[in-house]
Amino acid sequence: MAEIFKPVYFVDANGKRCKASDPGAIRKQSPCWWIRFYDPEMRRHKRRGFKDRAATQALAVELEKQAARQAAGLTDHFEVNAKKLLADHLCDFEQSLIHKRVTRQHIHETMHAIRDAAEKCRWIKLLEITGAKLQGYLNDLRERGLSLRTLNKRLVAVKRFIHWLLKEQRIQGNPIAHLNGFNAKLDARHERRALSIAEARALIESTQQSQAKRLGLSGPDRAMLYAVALGTGLRRNELASLTRESFDLQADQPTVIVENAYTKNRKRVEQPLPAWLVAMLHPWLTHKRAGERLWPGRLGKTSEVLAKDAHEARQNCIKRYGSIEDDFLAVVDSEGQRIDFHGLRHSYVTWLVQSGVNPKTAQALARHSTITLTMDRYCHVALRDLSGAVEQLPSLEAKPAIDQAKATGTMGKEPNSLGPYLGPNRLSECNLLRQNDTTVQNEQNSIKASENPEKDGESQRFLQVPKEGLEPTHPCGYRILNPTRLPFRHFGLSSFHSKFPGESWPGAAPESPASLGRCSVASGSVSVSR
Repeated sequence: MAEIFKPVYFVDANGKRCKASDPGAIRKQSPCWWIRFYDPEMRRHKRRGFKDRAATQALAVELEKQAARQAAGLTDHFEVNAKKLLADHLCDFEQSLIHKRVTRQHIHETMHAIRDAAEKCRWIKLLEITGAKLQGYLNDLRERGLSLRTLNKRLVAVKRFIHWLLKEQRIQGNPIAHLNGFNAKLDARHERRALSIAEARALIESTQQSQAKRLGLSGPDRAMLYAVALGTGLRRNELASLTRESFDLQADQPTVIVENAYTKNRKRVEQPLPAWLVAMLHPWLTHKRAGERLWPGRLGKTSEVLAKDAHEARQNCIKRYGSIEDDFLAVVDSEGQRIDFHGLRHSYVTWLVQSGVNPKTAQALARHSTITLTMDRYCHVALRDLSGAVEQLPSLEAKPAIDQAKATGTMGKEPNSLGPYLGPNRLSECNLLRQNDTTVQNEQNSIKASENPEKDGESQRFLQVPKEGLEPTHPCGYRILNPTRLPFRHFGLSSFHSKFPGESWPGAAPESPASLGRCSVASGSVSVSR
């Protein structure tokens, strides 16, 4: 049975605690009640209560019930974790990241973002985490001038921590699930650009001849660093881990190998090498010692060094050629895009796409998780690329066949009153080709007719009937939908009698335009009823 009590203590004349046996000791009693209770394993516990006796008695009963539930294995994990300090949960989360073998830089950035948010939002326990406080924290960062991309990183770090709490069953729900990220495109602070082939050649050639030593690397070593980055798309930390043994130049397909300890996704990489890079690596690797890093030291300021080498290469091109384009090897071009070391990886992906490589293959070579990341962020399209695509559109210039159609006087005329399927048809290239085929067929028929003198006269008269500009009617079974669409009056008989007066149409009754009445089709022959 739990009991409550008020502890007694002694102080001296100065108010400091002392023993009861000390001279001048004054007896004091605590203003708050305390609770003493035993769990089912008969271990004694003591806890501070309240100044109110009834509230302390109720807390004592609740503590005894909790001890009994814990002994029976009915402990509520959510309740236990809710009482723990947030700092303890953060330490456990950091240990989980270490066990996953995440890079130290990633762990440092993630934990710094979470701890800064917890400090500014004054989160002490898990129940105090709310989306409103986090939104206010992000708005304060925005007012301080931080970019939207930085705010997204802070938000993603906190969401990862909350997601870990859910997986560990330390909280029942996500209190910040309704918060969405910002559109970083509206506030691009550092927009990278891809180098063109001419810019990359000028950069490597100028750096090879450079006498300056930057990052502890000579000009040829820096030039080879840029060349390997452009030819493989490897990241800065991956390039810093390479040795002479990382390259296999004697294989049928030369490759470079990066161990899983240095890659971003912790997977071993075997990247193929282009032929031009293999030719550059052969003489350069012969002077390197086995087992040593090809580019020793930390490559932390490669972007600044690349900017200096690009500016030097631009000045050399101006001296050699007199004048160059305004954006050629410019550290910041007219659109505000910059040249930095990670932009060499952008150049690698852009060149793959421009070469006609399948987008899925480009994603595999770039080692991206999604095709959207490859095509939207790493692939750059310049104005010259758009101009080249426009030049591939079909031309609308006049062709000789169309000019010939204009000369006949049949192009551009409106159709007559016979309907959409009869009358003069607008000429096109296909119609002209069809007319040429008809002419050849007529010549062949003339040759056959000459072989048979009896049918020669009838065939010659039939072939002289004009056929240009007419189309057949559209029957519905054996019935013609509109008898007025028959070509007898407008084309067949009138044209025939104008050329052959006194003769009748082959296979038809004598023409009587005034008495033209109903028409029917039976057994494949046309009959006219008067």
